Amino acid sequence: MKKRILSLFLALVLLLSVVPAVFAEGSEPYEKTVDSVIYKIDPAAKTATVVGCDPEKLDFFLLLPETVDDCSVTRIASGALHDLPCRGLILPDALTYIEKEAITAWDDSLPMFLCMPDNEVYFEEGYQDCNIGYFFLPEHFAISPECNDWLWQILNVNHTRSVGYEKHLAYVNEEHLITIDGVADDRIMLTPGGVYRLDDKEYTAILLIDTYPIPDEINGIPVTRIASCCVLTTSYVYLGANIRVVEDGVFNGYDSTGAVAVRTIYVPDSVEYLPADYYPYPTVVTMLGTSGSYAEQYAKEHHLQFGAVDKTPFTDVPENEWFFPYVRDVYWYGLMSGTNPTTFEPNGTTTRAMVVQVLFNFAGEEVGHWDVFTDVKFNDWYYRAVCWAYATGVSTGTTDTTFSPNAPVTREQLAAFLYRFTTLCGIECKADGDLSKFADQGQISSYARDAISWAVGAGIINGKSPTTVAPRAYATRAEIAAMLCRLLDYMSSSQS
Repeated sequence: MKKRILSLFLALVLLLSVVPAVFAEGSEPYEKTVDSVIYKIDPAAKTATVVGCDPEKLDFFLLLPETVDDCSVTRIASGALHDLPCRGLILPDALTYIEKEAITAWDDSLPMFLCMPDNEVYFEEGYQDCNIGYFFLPEHFAISPECNDWLWQILNVNHTRSVGYEKHLAYVNEEHLITIDGVADDRIMLTPGGVYRLDDKEYTAILLIDTYPIPDEINGIPVTRIASCCVLTTSYVYLGANIRVVEDGVFNGYDSTGAVAVRTIYVPDSVEYLPADYYPYPTVVTMLGTSGSYAEQYAKEHHLQFGAVDKTPFTDVPENEWFFPYVRDVYWYGLMSGTNPTTFEPNGTTTRAMVVQVLFNFAGEEVGHWDVFTDVKFNDWYYRAVCWAYATGVSTGTTDTTFSPNAPVTREQLAAFLYRFTTLCGIECKADGDLSKFADQGQISSYARDAISWAVGAGIINGKSPTTVAPRAYATRAEIAAMLCRLLDYMSSSQS
């Protein structure tokens, strides 16, 4: 009993000695990092200031919280958000003060979407270099009266007061101001491909990043409209399967030569309206859609070329053949072309060089010169593709010094190419197929065994028969088309 009392007494003494220190520490300012952003927290004032960040760890979009440790985020210090790689920055509604040069973007080619606070904000003079391309100005956003007119000149926004709340009109340079006053933050969805607004259980795209296709849906909610503030400057536009309306002005972005940037547009059958103000001259524009659709009608009315994606130009690819949908899709995706304008030769073979060229086109990246293979010369049409395949590990060649570019590709070589390419894209190849059902599994080369197992398990490669996988047989052009389409489906499902 005495020992227990002594232990309790000692514990009480230790506790009392710690508590004052805790209370003292809790009243002093301290720093805390949340999602790679550093905050200085003042518990006494119940406020937090953004004082720094780690740009290398930030995502496409940065959403600053309203509070950190129950303290409102009210200020951004000079240089705190420096060299941002972000496409979008959402400022908390509690924010009231932005110091000069508090926000800077690392690359002038990346226009930033900036969502201002639903609040009155003081901007220190010298606030610039944030490379803002698009603004979202909420209902109650306002600039503090103490700030000079220079800020509005920098933002290039005409600002008027109307019946008790701020209304914002006009534009930012030649980019568009996103005027969605009164939209709650929880109705704005940020994705790597853009910014979307939730409208009555449907999404409207209000900012699109050109390198991404427009999705069919977000979190199970369909994307049905593209707002006029989305001025596209990419050459290829792939509209999602649920888009119904593309508002006027969307296609009227221009490239560096002054020509209309959008050259090819895929339009699904769901679309009911396309921009009435689309004037592509003198640019050649192709609209893709199904035969007899609104897209075909629109193309005729606007003097555009039209491609019926439910058909192919190949006389040797009849619609009743098993490979028709695969050949159709790889042709319209631009992954494979015909052997001439009217034939595909589905039963013909494809060389190793042709396959790496297809994957190289898909990847769309350059790696420089890699003169490793004696049978691949600088002037060969496949030179850049082979350099890319070697540099990225998609192919190691048939020997240390040869690539055998003109050799027909085998089924196991193709499986290895696709396996390494999928891994290169950051997608885990975790499917594991049962090879024991194939009597010829012993013919699979050691380098390709994991790739064949994955491809069979993922449904990318089927057996030549129920009991044979034929790893060393040459892959026909029809088989390659089928495998590429299945690979796209696999990558899409893995990413989602």
